[in-house]
Amino acid sequence: NDIGLELVLLKNRLALSAEYYKKTTNDILVQIPVPHVLGKFKPFWQNIAEMRNKGIELQLNYYGNVGKDFSYSIGGNLSTISNEVVKYGEVTDNGTTVIQEGSPYGAFYLLEFDHIIQDQAEIDKLVADGYTWSTNLGGKPMPGDMLYKDSNGDKIFDLNDRVARDYTTLPKLTYGININLAYKDFDMGIV
Repeated sequence: NDIGLELVLLKNRLALSAEYYKKTTNDILVQIPVPHVLGKFKPFWQNIAEMRNKGIELQLNYYGNVGKDFSYSIGGNLSTISNEVVKYGEVTDNGTTVIQEGSPYGAFYLLEFDHIIQDQAEIDKLVADGYTWSTNLGGKPMPGDMLYKDSNGDKIFDLNDRVARDYTTLPKLTYGININLAYKDFDMGIV
């Protein structure tokens, strides 16, 4: 789905274009993991993934001249993008990012900060309530250490408490400015 608008004003000196897009791409080729009980097979490739991208693109340019030999244009552009994995299959965890349905592609996969442990009494209370800590997070904390949320509620602070966040490696906003100058047969562009 695309909706666009183009305007030219002030005797062709000012040009504006705007576009909203929403596109779903399906049949994306991904590797499907093979269970280890079947042996050491390479993952199969299948066209099963689906992703939705949407955003806005804006562009504005002004064209002018000074005398008959000097002309110039000044312009800028701006675009936004957001995406969502609609269909993927198994969750792919790359350590710091994750690919899973319902999240942006390559969403950061992280532990959520809860608070700083203030004293030994707080640690003792957590132990008395049945909480344990995984060695992959450094084991039992000490006063002054960070405490992460037990996101899955299993009373074990470990990497299984990571959650996908809408932050990705893709920029949410990109923009640019360009200037073009021309004098007789010479021209220069700055981007």
